[in-house]
Amino acid sequence: MARLIDIGRLNLDKDLIKVLRNNDIILFERKIKFENTKYENKVLLSEWINNSEKCDLHFDYNKIISDEIIYFLHEREKKLPYSLSKFHHRLVDYIFNIATNLISNNIKEIIFNTTPHNLNTYILFRVAIHSGINVFWCNLTLLRSRYFVTKYSSNVRKYILPSKLNNNLSAEELKWVSERSSAYKLPYYEQQRKDNMLGSYYNLWVDISNWYKRLDLVYWKYKMNKKYSNLTKDFVLPKNYVLFSLHYQPERTTLPEANSFHNQMYALKILLQSIPKNTVVVAKEHPSTFSNMCHWKYRWSHYYLESENLVWAPINYNNGLLIKNSKIVASINGSICFEALLLKKKVVFFADNIFKLFDNVHCYSNIESLKKFLSKDEFIDISPIKSIEKFLHSADKFSSNSKIYKSFYLDFLK
Repeated sequence: MARLIDIGRLNLDKDLIKVLRNNDIILFERKIKFENTKYENKVLLSEWINNSEKCDLHFDYNKIISDEIIYFLHEREKKLPYSLSKFHHRLVDYIFNIATNLISNNIKEIIFNTTPHNLNTYILFRVAIHSGINVFWCNLTLLRSRYFVTKYSSNVRKYILPSKLNNNLSAEELKWVSERSSAYKLPYYEQQRKDNMLGSYYNLWVDISNWYKRLDLVYWKYKMNKKYSNLTKDFVLPKNYVLFSLHYQPERTTLPEANSFHNQMYALKILLQSIPKNTVVVAKEHPSTFSNMCHWKYRWSHYYLESENLVWAPINYNNGLLIKNSKIVASINGSICFEALLLKKKVVFFADNIFKLFDNVHCYSNIESLKKFLSKDEFIDISPIKSIEKFLHSADKFSSNSKIYKSFYLDFLK
């Protein structure tokens, strides 16, 4: 059995090279060649995609070719207009070449360092699971000192947690949970972006100085920020509402991890159809949309839905207050739902997420089940710390420790 391993984020130090010095392990990189390593058993994924030997394949392309995520990833990576028909024609060759190389190298397992979320790695992932190859990757958790493993086997997704970590929270983790449970704080990356904007979520002059080579994007963000400000200028916090928090885009948490719900307005339409009577949805744009970059591919002129049972919250409205006063918090795949769980709120995810193993969580499957979840007042009253520890005890186990990426590979391959 041969293993194909993605080392995209990894520093190949002596300890790891010693483990990897195995004829059954093949390393791959996406675009650049390896440097400063004596390990020779490696391939460039771009070569696999573009070249193959003749091989008899018993493989159905249709499920991969019809996967809409591939086309949206292709669009995301293309800066100039392109022919979709031409890409469709090339995609058949890509799939054939990858399948041929997987077979000829007798690959039985593929290990990614994170969710395969660029075009080449995503096609590789899709071909692999339809070829019966086991696929694994590492996911960081909000606890930072912990991660979990996602495994695909026979096209079935499974979550695996480390077993060498203590299932009870450390003193540092307990402090972190306690702080997050008592007061909402901006994630560090959002605070950093806000600081870069001189303390605001949007600053035209900072944008001009940073993006003077792309004034089209500067103008577009200005236009969309003005539109959103007008949409929220008369905001009054309702009494009974479900909070729907948007993601910044592009990012892998929506594309590809959320499948069709990378279209966030699609999820919002479903939510609006599912809420009980006398309830509205309060939706809020992600702050980084205006403190980072608001691209016209992801926020266009008529992007934001308007409905009689939908109100939009201002970009600078405190998320902690929105969570605390809400009945339920919904998001595609966002960390705000974890914050909501810590504040003892029921939450809805539209993406398949490991948090479905928690109490008081609904992962969307159909409108009827969502309606039932939203209409019921039932809540399992459990402290955030007990909820997390219950989750740690209940999940399947995988041997590892808290030094995230390096240890993931070292322990996985021993």
